[in-house]
Amino acid sequence: MVFEILKNSSTLDDQAIFHAASILKNKAMFDFVAFRMQQDPSQAQTVLLQMCQDLVQVITHYSSTNFRDGKVAPRFIVNVLCTALAYLTIHTHQIWPNLISDITSAFSNDLEQAFCLLRVFKYMAEDCDNEQIVVEESVKESYYEYLDSHAREQVFKNIFNHWAQNIPQLIANQAAIDSSKVTFL
Repeated sequence: MVFEILKNSSTLDDQAIFHAASILKNKAMFDFVAFRMQQDPSQAQTVLLQMCQDLVQVITHYSSTNFRDGKVAPRFIVNVLCTALAYLTIHTHQIWPNLISDITSAFSNDLEQAFCLLRVFKYMAEDCDNEQIVVEESVKESYYEYLDSHAREQVFKNIFNHWAQNIPQLIANQAAIDSSKVTFL
């Protein structure tokens, strides 16, 4: 239901969207262990991966100028959505084999999406030891190992490779880059 609200938000104000995004983030923080334990393991995996894919699509839409009146969504909404995705990666890293490269590919089409990519990776690194996130200790340990062994190299390699392919477009759109740097910082 939250995804339906987020996907069909054209008639909602920013507060309503923020509330829906916050519910999703809180569900990722507190409720996924119980969800996984109540479901058949393969069904739970399918649902969790679909949720990640849906959230990536939502973030992509909210970070595009197609969100509303030629503007991207307010940063406070996008931040909550990026945090929710980072929290979901804790629960899905073991079943999402190409997590880093998939996220990098999804958020490498333009500068606004690149900022989302950096936010997701930032929250993945900062919140991996957040004690408020309800997750089994073994999953948390596995996530630490995953970030330490895979993410460090893959993140920079994937970002570099994707952005190297987009350099001609970036040079052509230098004015947009300069104005985005100021608003992001």
